[in-house]
Amino acid sequence: MNRRRRLLFHGTTLSIVALIVLLLCELTGRYRFHSHVSLTRDVDHRPTPNTAEHNSDGIRCGKEARDFAPDDLNIIFLGDSYVYGHNTYPQFAFPLQFEVMARASYPQSSVNVANFGWVSASPYLSLRLLKDIGRKYNPDVIFLCIDMTDFHDDLKYEHLIERPRIAYKMLSLLPGTFFLGEAILGKLTRHGPFDKLYRAVFGFPKDRFFVVNEPLEQTQEYCANILSNINDVFAYATRDLEARCVLVILPRSFQYSARECPDNWEAYAYEVFGPHVYEPFALFDGLKQNVDYPIYSLLDAFRHTTIFPTCLYNDPHWNAAGCKIAAQSLIRIAEKEGVFAPPVSTPGR
Repeated sequence: MNRRRRLLFHGTTLSIVALIVLLLCELTGRYRFHSHVSLTRDVDHRPTPNTAEHNSDGIRCGKEARDFAPDDLNIIFLGDSYVYGHNTYPQFAFPLQFEVMARASYPQSSVNVANFGWVSASPYLSLRLLKDIGRKYNPDVIFLCIDMTDFHDDLKYEHLIERPRIAYKMLSLLPGTFFLGEAILGKLTRHGPFDKLYRAVFGFPKDRFFVVNEPLEQTQEYCANILSNINDVFAYATRDLEARCVLVILPRSFQYSARECPDNWEAYAYEVFGPHVYEPFALFDGLKQNVDYPIYSLLDAFRHTTIFPTCLYNDPHWNAAGCKIAAQSLIRIAEKEGVFAPPVSTPGR
C-alpha cells in the first residue's frame, strides 16, 4: 500500500470513528436530556388547553376570555411557577386569592383576574403569550411578577429561539450532542477558566441563580437582557393593549427566612442569607426613578409576617398561606396605584 492509499485509508477510518462517536453522543444526549431536547421543539412549553385546571387558551383560569367583558376591571398576572401556584390547588394560587379579596372589598369594580403564569416561564416568554392571547382578555392592568430564576431563564429561552451564537446553530440537527456538551462543560464550571469558557460559548452563566450568587457588578451584563424584556412588556401593554403595567419582584424563602422549606430540593443552589441574595432588589431599587412603570417588592411583606410556614416542606414554592400573603400585599399595591373604583357611598352611611 503506497503512501497515498495509506492516508486515504486512515482518513476514512478516522471519519467513520468520528461519525460513530458523534452518533453515540447524540443518542446519549437525547436519552439523558430528553426534556431539554423537547424544549428546543417547544420553547414556550405552555400548559395544555382544555384540562381540569386550564381553559381553552391553556391558562390556569376557571373563566374563558369571553367572560372578561370590556366594562369590567380585568387584571392579568404574568409570571412563572410562583404566579401559577405550583404544587397548590388553583384556588390557592395568589392571582385567584387576589380576585376573591378584590371582589369582596370592591364589588363595584367587577374584578376579573387571569392567571397567565406557568412553570418555568419568564418575561421573554410571557410577552410572547401576551401578544398571542392578551387582547382577548381586555386587560386594564397587567402585573408582571419577577422571580429569581427569571434572569437566567430569559437568557436561555431567547438564545434557544433566536440562536445568536454558533453553538446554538447545531440545535436543529444535533440537540442531544449540544446538551451533552453543555452538561460536560457545566461540570467544570467550578474552575474559573472553564466558567469563562462556558459563558463565552453559551452566552450566559451556567448557574441558574447567578443573580443571587454573585455581586451585581459582575452580573449586570447578563441582567441587561431581562431589563430589556421587561421594558418590551411595558411598551406592548401600554401601547398596544392600552393597559397599565406594574412590576412586582417576588422573593424566595432563602431571602427572608432560615426556617422555611427544611427539605428544600434546590438548597444546593444558593446560600440562605448569602452575601449577594439581595442584589436583584438593589438592581430594581436603582431603576425606580428611571422607568415609566411602578416597581414594587414583596420582600418586606414576607420578612415581617408572623405566619409560618409560608412554603412547602420540601419545595421552595409558597403554600396556600404564602400565596395569601402575596395576594394581600398585591391588593395594597393595587390600592396605592388607584386600580379599584372608589366605593359607592350610601345615604346616611
